[in-house]
Amino acid sequence: MPHDFVQSVVDDFSEVDKLIYESLSSRIPLVKQIAGYLIEAGGKRLRPLLVLLCAKACGYEGRDHIKLAAVIEFLHTA
Repeated sequence: MPHDFVQSVVDDFSEVDKLIYESLSSRIPLVKQIAGYLIEAGGKRLRPLLVLLCAKACGYEGRDHIKLAAVIEFLHTA
């Protein structure tokens, strides 16, 4: 992530990836395959990044922005 403003949320961004992976764990092979695709494809993940940056810009100090960023990514991928 090349920009300083992105570096400011890089740890939170990693937590979003972790939450996505954990949320999609399943004994059903297709669900595991989709989870792997979401994590490995990565992409820009602009929507979750915007959630994290907005939370930081607003001075939010909780942890719910991680969940919200993951939900936004799920909705985008659906």
